[in-house]
Amino acid sequence: MEKTKKRLSPWAIVLISGFALCAVLNILAWISTGFADFYTDNIFVYISVPFSFLTSLLPFSFGEILIIIGILIVLIGIPTEIIFLIKYRKNREKRSRLLKGSALFLCWVIFYILLTETLNCFIQYHCTTFSDKYYPEYAEQAAQGYTVEQLTELCDYIIDNANELSEQVERDENGEIIIPENAAELAGEYVRALAEEYPRFGGWYTVPKDIACSRTMSKLNLQGIYFPFTMEANINKDMRPSRKPVTMCHELAHTKGFILEDEAGFISYLACINSGDALFMYSGYLCALNYSVNQLFRYVSEEEKIRIAQKIGRTVYYDNTFLTEEYKASLEKDKIIKTETAAKVSDKAMTASLKLNGVSDGKQSYSRIVDLLLEYYYYVM
Repeated sequence: MEKTKKRLSPWAIVLISGFALCAVLNILAWISTGFADFYTDNIFVYISVPFSFLTSLLPFSFGEILIIIGILIVLIGIPTEIIFLIKYRKNREKRSRLLKGSALFLCWVIFYILLTETLNCFIQYHCTTFSDKYYPEYAEQAAQGYTVEQLTELCDYIIDNANELSEQVERDENGEIIIPENAAELAGEYVRALAEEYPRFGGWYTVPKDIACSRTMSKLNLQGIYFPFTMEANINKDMRPSRKPVTMCHELAHTKGFILEDEAGFISYLACINSGDALFMYSGYLCALNYSVNQLFRYVSEEEKIRIAQKIGRTVYYDNTFLTEEYKASLEKDKIIKTETAAKVSDKAMTASLKLNGVSDGKQSYSRIVDLLLEYYYYVM
C-alpha cells in the first residue's frame, strides 16, 4: 500500500513563491541596471504612494511601532514559547501545533520585511546614479575629478552663503532657530518642486514624522531614518533645529527611490537651496559645509585650514552641531549603554547594510556628495 504524499499547504505555497519572487527581483536588479531603472521609474510609484498614503494617516511612526513590537516579541515571546513547550512536553500534538504556528508566523514576518525591503529599497540601490541619469553631458568632465583649488572655491561659496543666511533665520530669545509648525509639509513641497528639472520628484508626498524614541536615535548618531517596510520618512526630534529641514528633505528623497545616501544628501541640498526659504536654504548649506570642508581639510595645509575655520561665522559654528552640549551631556549619564559604543554599533550596522547592497565603501560613500556638489557648482548652476 502506497504512502500518501504530504501536500504543501496553500500558505506554504504562497510563502515559497513569495521568497522566490524576492530572489528573482534582487538578482535582476544586481545584473541589470536597466531593470532597476524601469522598475523604479514605472512601477515603484504605484506601490510606494498607496502604501505611504495609508501609513501617513497615522499621526505616529508606524515603522517605529513595528520595531518596538518586534523587540517585545523577542524579549517576551521567546521565553513564553519556551514555557509552553515545557508545559506541553508530554503532549506531542500541542507541541507540534505550537512550533508550526510559531514557525509560520516567523516566516510571514521575514517575508513581509524581505518583500518590502526589496520593492522599496534593495532594487533602487542598483539604479543609474543621479549624476549619470540627469547630468550625462558632464560625465567626461566629472570623470576627470576636481582640483583642491576647485574644492576650496566651493567651500568658500558655501561658507559665504551659510554666514549670510545665519542672520536671516528666525530665532527665539535664546538664539535658537525657530522651526515653523508646517516645516514637514514645506519639505515635501520643496522636494516636489525639483520635478521641473528631475521628473521622478513629482507626485504625492508623505509627511516626515518625529520618532518618539529619538533619544535612542541620538545615541545611535542618527538624524533621520527611512522605513521601507512602512514607506515613512522619520526624523530625530531631539536634534538641533538647524539640522531638521535638510534631514526631512533627505528622508523624502529616499521615498522617491533615491536610496544611496550621497544622492539623498545632494537632493536634500538642492531642495533646500532652491526653496527660497531662508531656514531651509541655511540648513542645506550647513549640510554641504560639513562634507565639503571635511573633504578639503584632507588636502590643504594647516594655514589654509585656519583660514577656512576663521571664515566660518560664530553663529554658524553654534548652529552646526547635531545635538546641544546639554543634551549630549544628559546622554552620557545613561548607564545602560554608552553613546560612543551605540554610535559605533550603528556605524558598523549601516556599513554592513550598504556593502550587502553593493556599496563597496560602506558609510564612507556619504562623502561622495562632495563630487555631486562640485559637479553641480561647476557645470549645472
